[in-house]
Amino acid sequence: MRLQPCEFWPKGDVAKEYYEPVVSDAPVLILSGKLDPVTPPVWGEQVLEHLTNARHIVVPGAGHGTLGQGCVSRLIREFVDQADAQSLDAACVEQIHRPPFFVNNVGPRNGESIEPQDAEKVRPQTGENVRQQDTEN
Repeated sequence: MRLQPCEFWPKGDVAKEYYEPVVSDAPVLILSGKLDPVTPPVWGEQVLEHLTNARHIVVPGAGHGTLGQGCVSRLIREFVDQADAQSLDAACVEQIHRPPFFVNNVGPRNGESIEPQDAEKVRPQTGENVRQQDTEN
């Protein structure tokens, strides 16, 4: 017997217009993380096509969720205060870089950034390595 756990949920028809893009001249700020695999920047560009008073800012070193990255919260605050995305000075997002690559559970080696392609050159610290170092000292 197959369970039907959602049978009790109300059902209704969805209007065809629901699937149409929003068209508006309201001020809109679209933010995308360049490294976002979930909602990639190309989707922001598609949304931008239908919004005549919008701006799409792509944050180079961010993935999914840009709010906590560098100057982005300031840009959002300025947008809300001014309701004008076009006037925002978003040059600061170019300074936002991808977080360093972690080589072990402690984090980046000596605080330096290691690119993924270089990770195999770095020997991660394992529990055994740490115990061995402790006995040598």
